[in-house]
Amino acid sequence: MIIYSRFNPNRKKQYQLTTAIEKRGNKLFVTKTASSKNSITHLNQIAKNNEKLIKTHFLPKCAPLIEKLNDRLVFQYIKGSSLESLLIKSFLSDDKIRFEKLLNYFTLWLNNNKTLPQFLSSEFIKQFGNFKSTKKYVCVKLGVVDLNFDNIIFNKDIPYIIDYEWIYDFPIPIKFILFRSLIHLYSSLWQYNINQFIPLSNLYSKYEITTQEKNDFIKFEYAFQKKVINKNTLPKFSEFKKAYIDLESKTYTRTEITINHHYIKQFEIAQKHSFHLQHDINFLNKEIANIQQTNKQLKKHSQHLQNDIDFLNKEIAITKLTNIKLNTKIKKLKKTNQSLAKQLNRITSTKAYKLWKKYQIFKKNLHKQLNPL
Repeated sequence: MIIYSRFNPNRKKQYQLTTAIEKRGNKLFVTKTASSKNSITHLNQIAKNNEKLIKTHFLPKCAPLIEKLNDRLVFQYIKGSSLESLLIKSFLSDDKIRFEKLLNYFTLWLNNNKTLPQFLSSEFIKQFGNFKSTKKYVCVKLGVVDLNFDNIIFNKDIPYIIDYEWIYDFPIPIKFILFRSLIHLYSSLWQYNINQFIPLSNLYSKYEITTQEKNDFIKFEYAFQKKVINKNTLPKFSEFKKAYIDLESKTYTRTEITINHHYIKQFEIAQKHSFHLQHDINFLNKEIANIQQTNKQLKKHSQHLQNDIDFLNKEIAITKLTNIKLNTKIKKLKKTNQSLAKQLNRITSTKAYKLWKKYQIFKKNLHKQLNPL
């Protein structure tokens, strides 16, 4: 039974996957399914990424891959708290020490997989933008670029990476990975005034992300998004960059207003409707996921039926060919019978046959006279 599903239609077709949480008996599993034949290559790459993480002993550990099918991967469901949820909890409880301690853990994991300072590889430049760089970066050996805080789950104090779609065979700068993760967190929390808790600019300073590096990282990210996201959904670079820069000081100002009791009741009713509507939406999402699964099964049954039809058509064609051969033989036999009938007719019309016939009658009559009883 599918209890949650997610699909991103803004991706290019070759990267479109459906992620779902399924319940089988008393156990939960995470599945990733290719949305079409176009995205099977990308799906297979995730299975290869699993092998790379295990082979290189990357920390955090990766969520185990349990089953690999033609168009589907099944992973163990990791139960626990995400690093993002722990950071949010620290923010909501105004615990700056705990918040920064969690970030330090994250950077420690990155540094456990680090390289010596090095120039960006030609493979990196090809993937993340055509530019010239004279700067050396400390990198993660295996290019695990997508380490957003919600991709890391703590299970019994052991951290796991639960989503490893984007891994490259070339090193990725540690600061760039950290920059992406911080941007992802602050993008989801700016309206709760996280910049008043710990400004994003303070974290850039703490982890020595310079203005030049920040500008470079925005270019890297834009180039990455261009490869993955449909062109019509990606903003212009100037707008893209502005959103990243503004995030450093972005806050939300709440306006105090007086609301009468009538509006409060109306708001409460609206909230209830909203809750029921969300419940209906979740139910519909599950139904859609189940329908998609049923469609796949129907396609498989349809293929089996088509195979049976093809087999029957072949049998019909063979039968028709056999009938043609039999009809040909029947025609030959008819011609032979007609020829024999003509020959018999010629024989019966001869004087010899007529004399022989008279002789047979005479012989029969004589036999009767000699043997009257």
